[in-house]
Amino acid sequence: MYLDENRPKQAEQALKDAGESLSRHEKAGGKHHDEARTLRDDMAALSKDLAQEKQGSMEKVKEKLMGWWDRVRSWEARHL
Repeated sequence: MYLDENRPKQAEQALKDAGESLSRHEKAGGKHHDEARTLRDDMAALSKDLAQEKQGSMEKVKEKLMGWWDRVRSWEARHL
């Protein structure tokens, strides 16, 4: 994982890609619309922090990432 390898530029791009993927939940409406937008906005903000190489940004992304992943996976599981 880019965060574990201390590669902020690659981690920044991965966050941008994940944010774009969340847009399909947002566009679909439904009960995850607002939550998807909030997650996407959070990812965009952290991506900017990584781009600006702000102190502690890598640790902050690592801390939040697993919670996001578990939350989005639960959306998918409910729709199978």
